[in-house]
Amino acid sequence: MEVDYEALATGAGSERAETAAFDTAAAVLTSGSSPLLFTSLGKPSLQPVTDKRANDRVGRRLGALLNRLTAANGLKRVVVAGGDTSSHALSELHIGALTLRHPFAQSPGSPVCLGHRFDGSAPLELVLKGGQIGNEDFLVRIRDGRLD
Repeated sequence: MEVDYEALATGAGSERAETAAFDTAAAVLTSGSSPLLFTSLGKPSLQPVTDKRANDRVGRRLGALLNRLTAANGLKRVVVAGGDTSSHALSELHIGALTLRHPFAQSPGSPVCLGHRFDGSAPLELVLKGGQIGNEDFLVRIRDGRLD
């Protein structure tokens, strides 16, 4: 499900975009499926945002959205794609340390880690996926715990 990049980047309509993304993702989770949120598929379809901090704002807002979804839905495992987005997501998830949980032979650069939170609450399994890493079934295999 697409999240409005421009709204997150500029702040104009950001609350509405985040609420819509949260509600849709929560409904998908409630139905027993796995949501996939994204801000871009392939070539950009909008005018570039010229503010150099826009991508940082988008990463932080996506991280905050993920934090809300994990808390509200009791998620135990998540995948975050994109290097900058991953760093912002870790910050918004209040992750202070990562430890290796499982290597993933298909993608040695993206193992399953345990994210340890600053508040000492239960760790979160997560994969920080760089672009172009993993086969087409990467996300499904992570979701299903098939790490061979």
